[in-house]
Amino acid sequence: MPTRVAPRPARDDLAAALGHVPLFSALETGELEQIAATVRSIELKRGETLFTAGQHPEGIYVVTDGLVKLSIMAPDGAERIVDLITPTHAFGEALAFLDRPAPVTATALEHSRLLLVPRRMVADALQEASPLVRRMLAGLSQRLHYLLMDIESVCLHSARERVIRYVLSLREEEHGTAAEVQLPARKHVIAARLNLTPETFSRVLHELATEGLIEVAGTRIRIPDVLKLRGKCVRC
Repeated sequence: MPTRVAPRPARDDLAAALGHVPLFSALETGELEQIAATVRSIELKRGETLFTAGQHPEGIYVVTDGLVKLSIMAPDGAERIVDLITPTHAFGEALAFLDRPAPVTATALEHSRLLLVPRRMVADALQEASPLVRRMLAGLSQRLHYLLMDIESVCLHSARERVIRYVLSLREEEHGTAAEVQLPARKHVIAARLNLTPETFSRVLHELATEGLIEVAGTRIRIPDVLKLRGKCVRC
Protein backbone atom coordinates (compact mmCIF):
# COMPACT_ATOMS: atom_id res chain seq x y z
CA MET A 1 0.00 0.00 0.00
CA PRO A 2 1.26 3.52 -0.74
CA THR A 3 2.86 5.38 2.13
CA ARG A 4 2.97 8.79 0.45
CA VAL A 5 0.68 11.11 2.37
CA ALA A 6 -0.62 14.27 0.74
CA PRO A 7 -0.69 17.62 2.56
CA ARG A 8 -3.58 17.57 4.99
CA PRO A 9 -6.36 20.11 4.27
CA ALA A 10 -7.88 22.14 7.09
CA ARG A 11 -10.40 20.27 9.23
CA ASP A 12 -13.26 22.49 8.02
CA ASP A 13 -12.37 21.71 4.42
CA LEU A 14 -12.20 18.01 5.20
CA ALA A 15 -15.59 18.06 6.93
CA ALA A 16 -17.11 19.89 3.96
CA ALA A 17 -15.61 17.38 1.54
CA LEU A 18 -16.95 14.46 3.56
CA GLY A 19 -20.39 16.08 3.64
CA HIS A 20 -20.61 15.75 -0.15
CA VAL A 21 -20.03 11.99 0.01
CA PRO A 22 -23.29 9.99 -0.02
CA LEU A 23 -22.01 7.72 2.76
CA PHE A 24 -21.59 10.69 5.13
CA SER A 25 -24.09 13.22 3.75
CA ALA A 26 -26.70 12.60 6.47
CA LEU A 27 -24.28 13.34 9.33
CA GLU A 28 -24.39 16.50 11.42
CA THR A 29 -21.59 19.08 11.19
CA GLY A 30 -20.12 18.02 14.54
CA GLU A 31 -20.07 14.38 13.45
CA LEU A 32 -18.35 15.28 10.18
CA GLU A 33 -15.76 17.27 12.10
CA GLN A 34 -15.19 14.32 14.41
CA ILE A 35 -14.45 12.08 11.43
CA ALA A 36 -12.37 14.79 9.75
CA ALA A 37 -10.06 14.89 12.77
CA THR A 38 -8.95 11.32 11.99
CA VAL A 39 -8.78 11.52 8.21
CA ARG A 40 -5.54 11.11 6.28
CA SER A 41 -4.94 12.45 2.76
CA ILE A 42 -3.33 10.19 0.15
CA GLU A 43 -2.01 10.89 -3.33
CA LEU A 44 -1.68 8.25 -6.02
CA LYS A 45 0.18 8.56 -9.27
CA ARG A 46 -1.42 7.25 -12.43
CA GLY A 47 -1.11 3.46 -12.41
CA GLU A 48 -0.24 3.28 -8.71
CA THR A 49 -1.95 0.60 -6.66
CA LEU A 50 -3.64 1.47 -3.38
CA PHE A 51 -4.16 -2.13 -2.27
CA THR A 52 -4.32 -5.53 -3.93
CA ALA A 53 -6.80 -8.38 -3.61
CA GLY A 54 -6.17 -10.27 -0.37
CA GLN A 55 -4.86 -7.25 1.55
CA HIS A 56 -6.77 -5.54 4.35
CA PRO A 57 -7.61 -1.96 3.34
CA GLU A 58 -6.77 0.60 6.01
CA GLY A 59 -10.33 1.94 6.17
CA ILE A 60 -12.85 3.73 3.98
CA TYR A 61 -11.47 5.64 1.02
CA VAL A 62 -13.06 8.75 -0.52
CA VAL A 63 -11.92 9.97 -3.93
CA THR A 64 -11.70 13.78 -4.01
CA ASP A 65 -9.85 14.09 -7.34
CA GLY A 66 -9.02 11.62 -10.09
CA LEU A 67 -10.33 8.16 -10.86
CA VAL A 68 -9.78 4.79 -9.16
CA LYS A 69 -10.66 1.41 -10.63
CA LEU A 70 -11.55 -1.70 -8.65
CA SER A 71 -10.58 -4.82 -10.54
CA ILE A 72 -9.95 -8.53 -10.30
CA MET A 73 -7.64 -10.73 -12.33
CA ALA A 74 -9.12 -13.71 -14.15
CA PRO A 75 -7.25 -17.03 -14.33
CA ASP A 76 -6.46 -16.34 -18.01
CA GLY A 77 -4.65 -13.15 -16.99
CA ALA A 78 -7.39 -10.83 -18.24
CA GLU A 79 -8.39 -7.95 -16.01
CA ARG A 80 -12.05 -7.55 -15.07
CA ILE A 81 -13.05 -4.06 -13.91
CA VAL A 82 -15.65 -4.25 -11.14
CA ASP A 83 -16.19 -0.52 -10.57
CA LEU A 84 -14.85 2.95 -11.34
CA ILE A 85 -14.77 5.34 -8.38
CA THR A 86 -15.15 9.02 -9.23
CA PRO A 87 -14.82 12.11 -6.99
CA THR A 88 -17.18 12.36 -3.96
CA HIS A 89 -17.65 8.59 -3.93
CA ALA A 90 -16.29 6.13 -1.39
CA PHE A 91 -15.20 2.51 -1.48
CA GLY A 92 -14.11 -0.08 1.04
CA GLU A 93 -17.09 0.52 3.35
CA ALA A 94 -18.19 -3.10 3.71
CA LEU A 95 -14.62 -4.27 4.18
CA ALA A 96 -14.04 -1.70 6.93
CA PHE A 97 -17.22 -2.60 8.79
CA LEU A 98 -16.58 -6.34 8.50
CA ASP A 99 -12.76 -6.20 8.76
CA ARG A 100 -12.39 -8.46 5.72
CA PRO A 101 -9.58 -8.70 3.14
CA ALA A 102 -10.28 -7.04 -0.19
CA PRO A 103 -11.51 -9.26 -3.06
CA VAL A 104 -10.43 -6.55 -5.53
CA THR A 105 -7.39 -4.45 -6.40
CA ALA A 106 -7.67 -0.64 -6.27
CA THR A 107 -5.56 1.27 -8.81
CA ALA A 108 -5.47 4.93 -9.85
CA LEU A 109 -6.30 5.44 -13.52
CA GLU A 110 -5.03 9.01 -13.30
CA HIS A 111 -3.33 11.18 -10.71
CA SER A 112 -5.74 10.94 -7.78
CA ARG A 113 -6.26 12.34 -4.31
CA LEU A 114 -8.12 10.40 -1.66
CA LEU A 115 -9.20 10.76 1.93
CA LEU A 116 -8.76 7.78 4.22
CA VAL A 117 -11.14 7.32 7.14
CA PRO A 118 -9.13 4.88 9.30
CA ARG A 119 -10.62 1.53 10.20
CA ARG A 120 -10.02 2.38 13.87
CA MET A 121 -12.39 5.33 13.55
CA VAL A 122 -15.03 3.04 12.05
CA ALA A 123 -14.58 0.52 14.85
CA ASP A 124 -14.86 3.22 17.53
CA ALA A 125 -18.02 4.62 15.94
CA LEU A 126 -19.57 1.16 15.89
CA GLN A 127 -18.78 0.69 19.57
CA GLU A 128 -20.74 3.84 20.37
CA ALA A 129 -23.73 2.77 18.27
CA SER A 130 -26.66 0.83 19.72
CA PRO A 131 -26.66 -2.97 19.34
CA LEU A 132 -29.57 -2.67 16.92
CA VAL A 133 -27.69 -0.23 14.68
CA ARG A 134 -24.57 -2.41 14.78
CA ARG A 135 -26.53 -5.49 13.74
CA MET A 136 -28.32 -3.64 10.93
CA LEU A 137 -25.07 -2.16 9.66
CA ALA A 138 -23.33 -5.52 9.85
CA GLY A 139 -26.15 -7.07 7.84
CA LEU A 140 -26.01 -4.33 5.21
CA SER A 141 -22.23 -4.57 4.97
CA GLN A 142 -22.43 -8.34 4.64
CA ARG A 143 -24.91 -7.93 1.80
CA LEU A 144 -22.58 -5.51 0.00
CA HIS A 145 -19.70 -7.91 0.50
CA TYR A 146 -21.75 -10.80 -0.93
CA LEU A 147 -22.63 -8.71 -4.00
CA LEU A 148 -18.95 -8.02 -4.59
CA MET A 149 -18.15 -11.69 -4.17
CA ASP A 150 -20.90 -12.52 -6.68
CA ILE A 151 -19.21 -10.28 -9.23
CA GLU A 152 -15.91 -11.98 -8.51
CA SER A 153 -17.53 -15.39 -8.94
CA VAL A 154 -19.01 -14.52 -12.32
CA CYS A 155 -15.69 -13.09 -13.54
CA LEU A 156 -13.29 -15.69 -12.19
CA HIS A 157 -15.01 -19.00 -11.69
CA SER A 158 -15.86 -21.67 -14.22
CA ALA A 159 -19.49 -22.76 -14.66
CA ARG A 160 -18.79 -25.84 -12.52
CA GLU A 161 -17.26 -23.77 -9.72
CA ARG A 162 -20.15 -21.29 -9.76
CA VAL A 163 -22.69 -24.09 -9.40
CA ILE A 164 -20.75 -25.78 -6.60
CA ARG A 165 -20.28 -22.49 -4.72
CA TYR A 166 -23.96 -21.68 -5.06
CA VAL A 167 -25.17 -25.10 -3.92
CA LEU A 168 -22.85 -24.97 -0.90
CA SER A 169 -24.06 -21.45 -0.04
CA LEU A 170 -27.63 -22.73 0.35
CA ARG A 171 -26.77 -24.87 3.37
CA GLU A 172 -28.46 -23.71 6.55
CA GLU A 173 -25.87 -25.39 8.77
CA GLU A 174 -22.14 -24.94 8.24
CA HIS A 175 -21.33 -28.15 10.07
CA GLY A 176 -22.02 -31.76 9.17
CA THR A 177 -20.65 -34.10 6.54
CA ALA A 178 -23.90 -34.28 4.54
CA ALA A 179 -26.52 -31.70 3.68
CA GLU A 180 -29.76 -31.22 1.78
CA VAL A 181 -30.66 -27.90 0.18
CA GLN A 182 -33.65 -26.42 -1.59
CA LEU A 183 -33.22 -24.32 -4.71
CA PRO A 184 -35.11 -21.07 -3.99
CA ALA A 185 -36.36 -20.68 -7.58
CA ARG A 186 -36.79 -22.59 -10.82
CA LYS A 187 -33.59 -23.79 -12.43
CA HIS A 188 -33.66 -21.32 -15.34
CA VAL A 189 -33.85 -18.48 -12.79
CA ILE A 190 -30.90 -19.88 -10.83
CA ALA A 191 -28.97 -20.24 -14.09
CA ALA A 192 -29.52 -16.56 -14.88
CA ARG A 193 -28.44 -15.66 -11.35
CA LEU A 194 -25.14 -17.46 -11.99
CA ASN A 195 -24.76 -15.94 -15.48
CA LEU A 196 -25.19 -19.37 -17.09
CA THR A 197 -27.55 -20.69 -19.71
CA PRO A 198 -30.22 -23.12 -18.42
CA GLU A 199 -28.60 -25.84 -20.52
CA THR A 200 -25.18 -25.27 -18.93
CA PHE A 201 -26.67 -25.23 -15.44
CA SER A 202 -28.52 -28.51 -16.03
CA ARG A 203 -25.43 -30.07 -17.61
CA VAL A 204 -23.25 -29.21 -14.59
CA LEU A 205 -25.86 -30.59 -12.17
CA HIS A 206 -26.01 -33.79 -14.23
CA GLU A 207 -22.22 -34.12 -14.24
CA LEU A 208 -22.01 -33.62 -10.47
CA ALA A 209 -24.78 -36.16 -9.95
CA THR A 210 -23.05 -38.68 -12.25
CA GLU A 211 -19.89 -38.29 -10.19
CA GLY A 212 -21.85 -39.01 -7.01
CA LEU A 213 -21.19 -35.54 -5.59
CA ILE A 214 -24.87 -34.58 -5.41
CA GLU A 215 -28.30 -36.16 -5.75
CA VAL A 216 -30.95 -34.11 -7.55
CA ALA A 217 -34.69 -34.54 -7.05
CA GLY A 218 -36.55 -31.64 -8.63
CA THR A 219 -35.50 -28.53 -6.75
CA ARG A 220 -34.05 -30.52 -3.85
CA ILE A 221 -30.34 -31.31 -3.87
CA ARG A 222 -28.69 -33.68 -1.43
CA ILE A 223 -24.95 -33.43 -0.80
CA PRO A 224 -23.66 -36.79 0.52
CA ASP A 225 -20.21 -35.41 1.37
CA VAL A 226 -19.82 -31.63 1.73
CA LEU A 227 -16.03 -31.71 1.96
CA LYS A 228 -15.75 -33.87 -1.14
CA LEU A 229 -17.95 -31.48 -3.12
CA ARG A 230 -16.02 -28.44 -1.89
CA GLY A 231 -12.79 -30.17 -2.86
CA LYS A 232 -13.91 -30.14 -6.48
CA CYS A 233 -13.94 -26.36 -6.52
CA VAL A 234 -10.44 -24.84 -6.60
CA ARG A 235 -11.58 -21.40 -5.35
CA CYS A 236 -14.43 -22.43 -3.02
